[in-house]
Amino acid sequence: MNRARVLATVVLAFGCAASAACKEFVDAMNTPPEPTATKKKREEEKKKPVTSPQDDPNRLVNISIDGAVIGPVDQNGMAWDGPGLKPDEVEVFTKLVVKEFPVGKTPVVGKLVQHFAGELAKSMFAAFEEPDVAGKAAVVTGSTQTAPSDLVKNEDSYTPVWSVAFRNVRINGSSIVISLWDADLTDDDPIADVVIDAQTLRDAEQVAGPFAVDCSVSSGGMVQRVFIRVTTK
Repeated sequence: MNRARVLATVVLAFGCAASAACKEFVDAMNTPPEPTATKKKREEEKKKPVTSPQDDPNRLVNISIDGAVIGPVDQNGMAWDGPGLKPDEVEVFTKLVVKEFPVGKTPVVGKLVQHFAGELAKSMFAAFEEPDVAGKAAVVTGSTQTAPSDLVKNEDSYTPVWSVAFRNVRINGSSIVISLWDADLTDDDPIADVVIDAQTLRDAEQVAGPFAVDCSVSSGGMVQRVFIRVTTK
């Protein structure tokens, strides 16, 4: 008796499954075919790569210039205000910059600057007068350039700090141009011109907080680092 019930249950289940399959087949036969153009468009949409806001070539960002690290000698290889430095003394300075300011994401600039100044005070650089750093910065996009913004003078400092912001900058195809000089009482001594390109701006956009840009090669050692911050609107 039990075997008969089991067999009946199996037959009933098979019949229900077959009935459902037949219904799906009939419904599919009665459904009008999808227009070729619509089907082609849907297939093309599937092939498109998944994009993010960072892929938008016209996206706008805010860029701030937070500060810099100036090299120990001027373009003539002399200390900014004092006697010349020996190569090993310059090497000490450069190694300290690399240690304190690694390229890429960096902690709060103010704290680093204070620690760096303390380390310098322990070295031979305490005897030299530091440069009075001033400058201007602008955004260049294609053939257009914004009006230059002043980077206010920082007296006697290898590590000037600023708070200059550029808003609504189209990040792709834009660069930051910075010109720095040692502001003396009579004649200003040029430090260096620095260009921060679009790729570096995109790299800075990927991190939260200040981003240390290595400018030591492009500036001939006159500017070791520039600190920027790039935030998405």
